[in-house]
Amino acid sequence: MSALHDAAEDYLRMRRALGYKLEIQGLLLNGFVSYLKDVGAVTITIENAVAWATLPAGADPAYWAERLSVARQFARHLQTLDRPARFRPHGFFHTGHDERSRTSMRPRRSPRCWTLPET
Repeated sequence: MSALHDAAEDYLRMRRALGYKLEIQGLLLNGFVSYLKDVGAVTITIENAVAWATLPAGADPAYWAERLSVARQFARHLQTLDRPARFRPHGFFHTGHDERSRTSMRPRRSPRCWTLPET
């Protein structure tokens, strides 16, 4: 198993111990880690997180946002462990779920990136 797969299992185990069921999110996270393995990535980057999140092409942006949320939360977890991960902030995809997003196609927050130092 890869280090990212082990980290994902530890992450899911910890969150479930806190009372979260994470049924769908667990499946999505395992899919994300498998995608990273398939493309030969050893760390989470913005590019591979967005590429995975926007699969399949033509899906609803709310579905993409949910997938990106799973990748972002896992990257945040890795950040607490001082592992390399880069990710987009919340609100990257227009989902139409709030009043502001109905009037603007811009992300609700600035598209800044957070970067951990490479090791």
